[in-house]
Amino acid sequence: MAINSNENNNANRLYELDGLRGVAALVVVIFHFIYRFDSSYGHNFLAPEWLSYGKLGVHLFFMISGFVIFWTLTRSKSTIDFMWSRFSRLYPVYWVAVSITFVIVYFFGLEGRERSFDAYLINLSMLQTFFWVPHVDGVYWTLSLELSFYFWMLTLFMFKQLKNIDVILIIWLLFEIFNKQYLNLDIPPNSKLKIIFLMGYIPLFAAGICFYKFWKGIEHKLTWLLLIVSLIALYTEYSVDKFMIFIVYYVLFYLVINQKIKILAAKPLVFLGVISYALYLIHQNIGYIIINESYSMGLHPIVSLIIAFSVSIVLATLLTKYIEKPSLIFLKRIYLLSNLKIKELFR
Repeated sequence: MAINSNENNNANRLYELDGLRGVAALVVVIFHFIYRFDSSYGHNFLAPEWLSYGKLGVHLFFMISGFVIFWTLTRSKSTIDFMWSRFSRLYPVYWVAVSITFVIVYFFGLEGRERSFDAYLINLSMLQTFFWVPHVDGVYWTLSLELSFYFWMLTLFMFKQLKNIDVILIIWLLFEIFNKQYLNLDIPPNSKLKIIFLMGYIPLFAAGICFYKFWKGIEHKLTWLLLIVSLIALYTEYSVDKFMIFIVYYVLFYLVINQKIKILAAKPLVFLGVISYALYLIHQNIGYIIINESYSMGLHPIVSLIIAFSVSIVLATLLTKYIEKPSLIFLKRIYLLSNLKIKELFR
């Protein structure tokens, strides 16, 4: 999922991007609460099949991540600077969300989604995928892809290769296209290799980087070529109907960076964008439990869904306000103080 960063200060904040993130979060929540819940536990009504496309909301998050992370790196002064900013942004609220989810599922139960205490502890690292440990909440699978993307971007940053990012990504995508069209290597969907090399997802991250360059006016011919190759890669990887949705994402991004969709800067959508990370982390399993409990009490499906959605929003708001934002400020102060002390030692 796409993650906000402290690079978005009020002076140059792109509020439409926050709104777009809010839309993506809303799409994912609706998909889980209606379509995915129905396929896992069964609603008292038939979930429309077209809602299955809601799972592509995370793909929009990946595009936003490409945009935001490249933006963050252009403002980072060192490797530690970037790593600390990512740690501060990701982990504190994640630890709390994982803990709340684990405890609630433990006490209320959720068929097929209960986890051992050992699995919970390993989940705190956010590296559970790489240790073959199940997620405390299924939505955490995207975090493994995000971490892989951070790793590759940080590597390029360390070796001062961000200036060649267009060429590197074009080669990467051409290999993906060649593999899909000719090699067709039999790699399982949950393979660590597929996660590490972002197979099937790197075109989306690459597109986000392109749109950042367009927004900043630092694009060149290779950037346009990269954008085209990313589309070709998506076409070879996904079905035509999904590819058309990705085309819509590209158009939306173009309109966003040119501030042509003012409605995305509306306060409710921007608010959803601000709490989107916490909302993504906390909503699924807890929402499922709420819907199940509501049904057991004989509540109407619409009422059950409204309660699940409302509780998710409240929890996400509290996590953002009392965990995410304070921890960002606190950890930033620690980082700045530690840098000052190091500088004083070498005076």
